[in-house]
Amino acid sequence: MEVYHASETKEGPHTGDLGARIFPGFPPSLTSAWEKGKRARMEKRTSFRRLLRHTFRLPVGLVLRMMPLMGQVNFSYTGQLAAAAGVAEVVLDFSDDAVPLRRVLDELASRHGSKWGELIFDDAGQVRSTLLVIFDGAQVSGDKEDLTLDGVKSVMLMTPIAGG
Repeated sequence: MEVYHASETKEGPHTGDLGARIFPGFPPSLTSAWEKGKRARMEKRTSFRRLLRHTFRLPVGLVLRMMPLMGQVNFSYTGQLAAAAGVAEVVLDFSDDAVPLRRVLDELASRHGSKWGELIFDDAGQVRSTLLVIFDGAQVSGDKEDLTLDGVKSVMLMTPIAGG
């Protein structure tokens, strides 16, 4: 009598009536039900492993962008602002969507230090008129003191660039 391991059959992995070969006295209906259950469990386990493998191989930033949280805003800095802050990107969570930009800039200035604050605010303590503010890929015009983050998911802050 030949005995096969569950994953090794003459027809290939998980094929044929393996139950009848291992347990010759079983009726065919029971062995086929046993085979179907085993195949279903293997497929379920394999698909879950495949899902885990592909989920955990993604970069962290990409996972965050795929699963946006309520009230989460991504702030990115370029040039001098990134150098002064020591980071190019910060993600903040807000309980309210209509947060004033000025309040957020004050909070970020206290986090990143006086050098960063000097690049954002002028001597009078107002947001610099030369600061470029970009909400969700579109540049914002007007008074920067009155802007709110209502429905905004990404904010880019840029200082003016000169050259020639």
